Amino acid sequence: KDIDPKVVIHLAAKHGNSNENASEPFEHLLQNIMISSNIFRACVKPKFLIEKLVCIGTACSYPASASMPLNEEDLWNGLPGGSTEGYGIAKRLPFILAEKAQKQYGFNAINLIFTNTYGPRNLRGVLAENVKRFLDSKEENSRYVECWGDGNPTRDFVYIDDACRAIILATQHYNDPKPVNISSGVEISIKELVELIKEKVGYKGKIRWDKSKPQTQGRRVLDSTKAYE
Repeated sequence: KDIDPKVVIHLAAKHGNSNENASEPFEHLLQNIMISSNIFRACVKPKFLIEKLVCIGTACSYPASASMPLNEEDLWNGLPGGSTEGYGIAKRLPFILAEKAQKQYGFNAINLIFTNTYGPRNLRGVLAENVKRFLDSKEENSRYVECWGDGNPTRDFVYIDDACRAIILATQHYNDPKPVNISSGVEISIKELVELIKEKVGYKGKIRWDKSKPQTQGRRVLDSTKAYE
């Protein structure tokens, strides 16, 4: 009320690495439900305070069994899987709330589903964590770097500047609660990513894969056709 914004961009979330997601599924489910519920409650009134709510979702919300590339039409054809199941389910809530708020109040809320983002000052996520892991190992002259899982899952990545431009464009031009994928559309395995990071960092040691550690869903690449339309 003090700021009186015309637009609210909802990026808030509780989200950790694979181990944290796997060990705290209840908290990731509950807290993300509460976050989105509170944001919608604050923004949506019979006489709402803002003109538009922009919700940033996650590819973790897609069903574990969905075919690739992930298309918006497949979103409800099953449940998320892997260590991010609770987080993925909770982040579906804005899709439903946006639709119901529009139906009941004519409220304008949109949903964007992002793939993995990366860029300066990002300390979380598979890309950033592996960059740090290899930099630390190089500095410490470690004989090997331990990576989680088997390296076979795939992801696509989008640079943070491109992600921000997509949010601004959608805020200006998109007015439908149905979600839209935002991604590069370029699929890369974690194993390939790790090898690339090793090369760029200049690390000379070996890579060890710890298959006892949790890892997220297998293949994951988004179909961004709708965004370009």
